[in-house]
Amino acid sequence: MIGQASLNTNSFKSILLISLLGSLITAGAYVLAIYLRLDPSDGAYQIGFHRLLLDPFVITIALTVAIPIGLIASPLLYFFLRYKNLRVAYPAIQLLTIAAMFIVPASSPNQNKFVIIGGCATMLIAALVFWVVPVARLNGQKER
Repeated sequence: MIGQASLNTNSFKSILLISLLGSLITAGAYVLAIYLRLDPSDGAYQIGFHRLLLDPFVITIALTVAIPIGLIASPLLYFFLRYKNLRVAYPAIQLLTIAAMFIVPASSPNQNKFVIIGGCATMLIAALVFWVVPVARLNGQKER
C-alpha cells in the first residue's frame, strides 16, 4: 500500500511553471545588470530600463535564451525540489540566481556568456543544497 508521505510531492507541472517564471525573472535581472553597467554615452542607456526591456530585439533575445533554459532546468529542479516546500525553496533559489546576475559581471565585465553560465550553475547548486539539507521539507516528510 502507498503511504501518505509518498503522495506528498510537488507536481512536475508546478515546477515547470516555476522554472519558466524563474527563467523570465532572471532574464529581466540579466538585462538590468547589463543596463546598470552601460556607459552613459551608450544609446541604450539614454532610453531607460523600461523601454530597453520592452525593445523587440532585447525581448526576443531574452525569450530565446530564457525559455529553453527554463525547459531544460525543469526536470532537474523537479528531481531536487519535488519533496520541498516551494514557498521556501523557490524564492531562495531565485534570489541567489539573481544575485549571480549582478556578481558575475563584476568579476568579468566583458564576458556576458559567463553571466548566463554562472546563473545556471547558481540555480543548480542552490537546488542541490536544498535537496540535501532538510530545510523546506513538505509537511509530513521524514528525513531520508
